[in-house]
Amino acid sequence: MRKNKFCTTTKSKKSLVKNLGLGAILSISIVGLNQPVAAYAQTHQSNDTQGIADVVVENHNEMSNFDDPVDDAKRAAGKKVYEAAKMVDAQIQNLPNLTDQQKKDFSAQLHQAVMNALANINATNTPDGAMSAGNDGVIAIEGILKDAQQADENIINDAKIEARDVIIKRCEAIHRKIEDSDLPQKIKDALTQDLQNATTGAIDAINKSSSIGAIDAAQSSGMAALDQVEKDVNEAIDQNKPLADAKKEAIAKVKEECQKAHDVINSLTYLTDTQKQKYNDMVTEQVKIAIEYINYATSPKGALEAADQGILDIEKIVQQAQDENLANKDSNSDENNNSNLPNTFDASGLASGISAVAGALVAALGIKSKK
Repeated sequence: MRKNKFCTTTKSKKSLVKNLGLGAILSISIVGLNQPVAAYAQTHQSNDTQGIADVVVENHNEMSNFDDPVDDAKRAAGKKVYEAAKMVDAQIQNLPNLTDQQKKDFSAQLHQAVMNALANINATNTPDGAMSAGNDGVIAIEGILKDAQQADENIINDAKIEARDVIIKRCEAIHRKIEDSDLPQKIKDALTQDLQNATTGAIDAINKSSSIGAIDAAQSSGMAALDQVEKDVNEAIDQNKPLADAKKEAIAKVKEECQKAHDVINSLTYLTDTQKQKYNDMVTEQVKIAIEYINYATSPKGALEAADQGILDIEKIVQQAQDENLANKDSNSDENNNSNLPNTFDASGLASGISAVAGALVAALGIKSKK
């Protein structure tokens, strides 16, 4: 055993322990909390704090034989606080996500909780009071551990939220690219399903992570999967470009024919407004059908053929409108001709005719009228 002026003989050690007082003894026994020890050593013109700690440890059994039950209870309570503090400090240091500064801050809180507990224990004057103060100290220490664990969990939760946001924003950008493209709906649906699978897998991996490193790895893996989906989307768009261009051209032709048809129908002067509306609605509906068939086309040739068929169907509707317009014109002409014939049943004309015939007959017979 090392020798120093604080640790020479068993008698001197016992004397030192008794002279230290309970507060200093308990403070010395808290490993890592050297301020009370240093303060005592300075008071005694020495820096040999380890020597003082040796005295406490080596004389623990002799100290436990002190006859005062209150002191015994205080020592037991202090030991309980010390063991709890030692255990909690180890757990805090092992929390994987706390920064070094956070661990230092929680250790400082732990130190203060121990000092408060020891002061409360020393202030008691009954065994029950000492043990109660010790239990309160342990509860305070365990509360610090819970706070540290919650802080560690919050770091994980915040990291998960941030990682999920990155994945979701990337997913939304790729989905917009799919929807804004000219890809056939069947291909869009397949790519969207691939996108959903990649996103769901990434988020599930992030949610199951229990450390910052695991979260970063899950996010990186998820982004790689999304990169592959976007690559597939770009390739599909490139391969579909000739067909997309043909569909745009075909749709433009149908819409142009639609406008011409409306113009012709609206210019037919012998159609009623109701008849014009009927044929315009028929044209509009036919355009929708033509565009639908164009979009279903799987080749540029198919798209243009669908447009040509749509134009023919529109022209048929226009022809029907023109035929009805001509029929209305002929009907109006017949009515006008009938209205120009003489009215033989006019009453005044009939009376004049009868009078003229009667006059001629009288003259022919030489009949003179009576004066």
